[in-house]
Amino acid sequence: MFDASLGHSNGGAMSIVTRGGTNLLHGDIYLFKRWAALNANSWQNNKFGNPNPSVNYHQYGDFVSGPVYIPKLYDGLNHSFFSTSFEKDADVRDLSEQARVPTALERKGDFSQTLSRTGGPVTIYDPFGTQVVNGKAIRQSFAGNVIPSEKISPIGAAVLNSMPLPNLPGAPQIGAFTWFEDETYTVGQQEESVRIDHNSAAASASSAGSAT
Repeated sequence: MFDASLGHSNGGAMSIVTRGGTNLLHGDIYLFKRWAALNANSWQNNKFGNPNPSVNYHQYGDFVSGPVYIPKLYDGLNHSFFSTSFEKDADVRDLSEQARVPTALERKGDFSQTLSRTGGPVTIYDPFGTQVVNGKAIRQSFAGNVIPSEKISPIGAAVLNSMPLPNLPGAPQIGAFTWFEDETYTVGQQEESVRIDHNSAAASASSAGSAT
């Protein structure tokens, strides 16, 4: 455990020291890139026949340091220095999604083509057709596993219609993916830093030397 100066944390502690300026003006710029043309396609995209997504990474920045100098106002040579940096990146990442979405028939209440997890036909029961016989609940199934249109909630139908249609081949089966989508999203970051250093001892010595 660290002490109170680091918040009594039992995790890691990081110390960062920035670069200070000098009497000479320094600067650099840099660019780091990753091109989608050089990336291999993902395993999932290859499986479903989707092309390689346009995933790129761009990072660029600059650093400038030197003495503080304001024309006709201030000359910080030997005692006042600055350093400043800027960095920005745009990380375009791949996002693959899979789901089991209802088919066009299922949205209409028709589950006659839907398969169970074991590959057999499913049975759709009427929630309002349950009867108690000799103390035992007996459920009534819909004929042909088709829910009558009058028993489908318009709100539920609107929610289903807002979902995408299946785009994967194969019979609709409970528990199996029927839809796949691959898209990209961008994570951007930007950082700036400014540091000012002033050596008052050097400034006093310079002033004393001038007076002498």
